[in-house]
Amino acid sequence: MKPVYSGTEGDRHGSSESSEDVPVTPLRCTEEVFIMTTIDATSEVFMTAFRALPRKAREAVVDKMLNDKEFREDLMDAAIIDQRRKEPSRLLEEYLSDRRKKG
Repeated sequence: MKPVYSGTEGDRHGSSESSEDVPVTPLRCTEEVFIMTTIDATSEVFMTAFRALPRKAREAVVDKMLNDKEFREDLMDAAIIDQRRKEPSRLLEEYLSDRRKKG
């Protein structure tokens, strides 16, 4: 079930406050209650619109994104983080010590 979103005027019109942590609550829901941040709601709207585009238009959007150097680097960073998420962590001090030893 998809939630129905509500927000504040600031959410729709660019409030000066950070809206990342402002929940957007459902207006109605019969099975479960979802609390979504403004960012979650915005990304849901974006993906819905993207999926509704014809294939050629979706390809054009993806091409534009991949040709943007900063976006491409962010995408690669996110992929690396996702791949390495299950690796064991280590203390920062241990990492820095190993780096100093390797020179």
